[in-house]
Amino acid sequence: MSAITTAASPALAGLAASKRPCLSFPLRQHLEHNCHVARPPRRHRAGEKMDFERSTAEVIAEAIASGIGSGVDHRDVESDGGRGAAARRDVLLSNRQSMKRGFR
Repeated sequence: MSAITTAASPALAGLAASKRPCLSFPLRQHLEHNCHVARPPRRHRAGEKMDFERSTAEVIAEAIASGIGSGVDHRDVESDGGRGAAARRDVLLSNRQSMKRGFR
């Protein structure tokens, strides 16, 4: 097992991108952990979501033990998001400039 996390978005994103096994314990009353942050790991098949309040020490230990040396089946995480965002920004800016020229 590579990591145990409380389901913070940057931690899960990094673990998914590096294809490392992890246990995720989302905070029960935390909307972001249970809704927004939960989507990308599910989409990338990253991490095993667990409930801390319902998991005994034995269950957690078993999950850790089963993750040691096991492979992962994570989908690839897109790594060119910045490039795509910049390309979309450039299109918007060039359209805006074209519109300004048309009104003169």
